[in-house]
Amino acid sequence: MTSENEKIFQTTTLSTGNLIDEFVKDTRGTESPELFRKWSAIAAISGLAQRRIWCDIGKGKLFPNQYILLVSPPGVGKSVVLKLVDSLWSLNRGIHIGDETTTIAGLLDFLQDCASPVSMEGVPTNTHPITVAPREYGTYMKAYDLAVLNVLNDFWDCPKSFSEMTRGGGKNRIEYPVLNIVSGTQPSFLNNVLPEEAWSLGFCSRLILVYDWRAETLRTKDRLKLPTFPLDKYREYVDALCSFEGELLFTEDALDFFDTWIIDEKMAPVPYHPRLLSYVARRSVHWLKVAMCVALSYGEKVITRPHLEKAKELLLEMESMMPDIFRDMSKESDKDIIDEVKLALIRLTMKQDSFPERKLVQLLTTKVSAHRVSYFVETLISAGYITECEAPKGQLTQWGNKGFRFFKAGIDLNQGAGL
Repeated sequence: MTSENEKIFQTTTLSTGNLIDEFVKDTRGTESPELFRKWSAIAAISGLAQRRIWCDIGKGKLFPNQYILLVSPPGVGKSVVLKLVDSLWSLNRGIHIGDETTTIAGLLDFLQDCASPVSMEGVPTNTHPITVAPREYGTYMKAYDLAVLNVLNDFWDCPKSFSEMTRGGGKNRIEYPVLNIVSGTQPSFLNNVLPEEAWSLGFCSRLILVYDWRAETLRTKDRLKLPTFPLDKYREYVDALCSFEGELLFTEDALDFFDTWIIDEKMAPVPYHPRLLSYVARRSVHWLKVAMCVALSYGEKVITRPHLEKAKELLLEMESMMPDIFRDMSKESDKDIIDEVKLALIRLTMKQDSFPERKLVQLLTTKVSAHRVSYFVETLISAGYITECEAPKGQLTQWGNKGFRFFKAGIDLNQGAGL
């Protein structure tokens, strides 16, 4: 770990020792969930880093830009904390902030004028960074639009250049673009705008979905005793981060820890939900992006093992809530589907002692998408509604061979069914 004199900024004046925890402490009066405040702080730092700061683990430069969505029902406190992120970015004129009411087309037009000089391998180069914190993500995604998603994918990947055809047949070219988004949305909006197939595409793998519904309600007298958000306190840290440029290196211990969790431990525990498969494939990249923000929050130029550990903790805390999003965004909740399937199974097992797995699969495919069938089968087993059994006489029993198993009524199938 670097000494105070070698840091990007001094942390001795921060009561918590880092910008992320300091922001969480200073925003308690917003009553926004603590999880939202943590990830808003991460988003603020990634927006300040733009394309001036990166790390490299042998796969090319990786920048800390992120697409973070605060997901909750209305009235939980998304907007109030997003306004503070916008205020932090506004402290430095070098940060190009996009209009929260614009569209992707408008964003592209604005990006043309967002030149920010950076030294690329010793050569002065104009990058084109932009940060946006719209209160509602629907500003950019009013409906499912694959062309819009492809643009967002490109900007997240930070290409050397981006080109688009103009209506007149010409071509607009943007050199070294980068986009950082933190926004708010509701589960119902995600359900309406992102169809099932979208969750297996690249865009959803790039999303950090921070879900919480637990607004922290303070007593009025306690809230009035809290100081207002000290925006000016953050000015020196914002300016310091905006002035720093270069690669964040890793300590040997950090690289060993990185490999241990990814290679040896397979990044366990892995969040499970059929719609998270594409996200899971990109978890290591998200981890590194968060780790860069954690290191920067301490004013560090080197990523250490404690930084990776804190980033892992933040990631796992966020991921533990992610599957709940899909429960809330479903037009027909999982519980409703399970209840319908239970009734069908009760009728089926009244007629026969056992049934082949294919019957259950056929039933489920009429109610859920194909990639969710296995999830429901295993849920029915775990809940005690069905149990594996021997095949009927004359047929081969294939214990544990998915797709060829036989089931009978479980001990809890009739519970709550009034039978």
